[in-house]
Order: sequence, then C-alpha cells, then structure tokens
Amino acid sequence: MFVGLNIKSQTDTSQTYIAFEPCFTNEIGPFKTKFSPTIEVGRQFNDVFTTGIALGKTNCVNHTMDDIYLEFRPNLNVFQVGKFTNTLTTGAGYVFGPNTSLMLELTTGIEIMYSSEIHFNVFFGNYYYSGFNTNGTEHYSPTFFGFSIFKFFKPTKSKGLLKLK
Repeated sequence: MFVGLNIKSQTDTSQTYIAFEPCFTNEIGPFKTKFSPTIEVGRQFNDVFTTGIALGKTNCVNHTMDDIYLEFRPNLNVFQVGKFTNTLTTGAGYVFGPNTSLMLELTTGIEIMYSSEIHFNVFFGNYYYSGFNTNGTEHYSPTFFGFSIFKFFKPTKSKGLLKLK
C-alpha cells in the first residue's frame, strides 16, 4: 500500500540562477589534471526542483576543446530544514574531446542559504565517461569533491515542507 503526501504551494514560484562550481577529481597527475571548473545557468521551481545547463572543463591541462563539456543537470532538493538543504543531482552531457563523448554524473551535497539571493553548496559524486582516459582504460569514473556559489536573480525564501519545533 502506498501512502503519499500531496502538498501544493500557495504561490508557485520559479527563479533563474547562475552558479560557479569548481571541483577536484581523483585523476592521476598534478593539480591541473584534477581541477574541473564549471559554470551553470538554470531555473529553480518551488524551491524543490532545478534544471540547469552546465558548461565546464574536465581538467585544466590544455586550452583546446578536447576537455570541454556541455551537460544537462536536473536537481532535486531531497530534504530541507531551515537554511540547509540536501541536494541530489543527476546529469548527462557531451564531452567534445576525441576520447570521450558521453558523460554521466551523480552528485549529492549540502546547500546553505547564506542570503535570499546567495546560496553555497558543498558536494561530492562521480562522473562516468564512455571512452578512454589518459592511461587507455575504458569507461572510467573519477570521483570528485567541490563547492558552488549560486546567485539567484530574485530573492528566495526557502522553507521546509514540514514545520519542526
């Protein structure tokens, strides 16, 4: 038997954001092979669901198109209490390099609402690539850890669905 809770917001709100999301992977090599910067632009709906388009680099080794990716990222705010939110992000993207094409992502994190327009997020997860890494290994999946800074273009007032005393 399935019992659900159906809560509809009095005012359905959505808002646009931009985010800077650098992360560090466990790739082999120096710092520039581990650093992966990303910019994401998207829209958040009712403080619960987010869709974004991310443009980033898998590493900072060279300045060619080989390590640039474009990714679609749906995100769900799983649990929220006050200013803290647990996030779950999945993603599917395309890497423009010759060795890798499909990139999948699974990420979880903790988001903190610093102000109504600025949010911070600490996250970790995995990238799954269909292709070859620099060692010639197929289908590799580096783990990553990072942080993000979100700028919402209109103020948010995040509230949990349930009031906790």
